[in-house]
Amino acid sequence: MAVASSDGFQECKGVLRFRVPNGSEYVEAFLTTAACEAVHRKVSCTTSLADFYREHRSMLNEIVLRKLDAGARPPVVLMARDLETPP
Repeated sequence: MAVASSDGFQECKGVLRFRVPNGSEYVEAFLTTAACEAVHRKVSCTTSLADFYREHRSMLNEIVLRKLDAGARPPVVLMARDLETPP
């Protein structure tokens, strides 16, 4: 079952869908528990993706926008290697 939020994200079975402001529009992006665990080890059965998103919202938004600038097309899927790259 999906958990919706007024923050513009939705978590469902290890996948978090969220929207990132890009000018006057929003870009849809996805983040998986596996990608977070591969890099941060913080996301586990005790920490939800939604909590991780809330703690790292600005970093995740910046990564999505960098991927768009590099030519990615929406929806943007964040991979473990994206989370390893320093801003």
